[in-house]
Amino acid sequence: MFFTNNSLPNFHLEINAYGAKVWVSLNIEPKMKKHLSPNNVFKSNKMLVYALRKQIREVNAINIKKVHEELLNRAMINCRTAKQKALEREIGLLKEKSF
Repeated sequence: MFFTNNSLPNFHLEINAYGAKVWVSLNIEPKMKKHLSPNNVFKSNKMLVYALRKQIREVNAINIKKVHEELLNRAMINCRTAKQKALEREIGLLKEKSF
C-alpha cells in the first residue's frame, strides 16, 4: 500500500511486512541523469525523477519525519551536485568553442 501526504513534499510511504519504506522524489533535468545513480532515476509521465528510499522497522510519526528529512536532504545534495557537474561540462564545451 502506498500513501502520500501533502504536508510532506515529494513523500511516499509503502507499508510492507517489515515495517514501512519511506520514499522521496525530485524532478530532474535530462542532462543531470548521467551524474546520478541509474538505480534511482525513473521516467514518470512527463519528467525524469530522482528517488531515494529507506526501509524502517519502527513506524511512527517521529521516525517517518526524521527519515523523510534525511532522504530529502540527501536527494537535494545529490541533485545539486549533478546539476553542478552538468553545468561544468557545458562551461567546458563553451570554452572549447571560444578558442
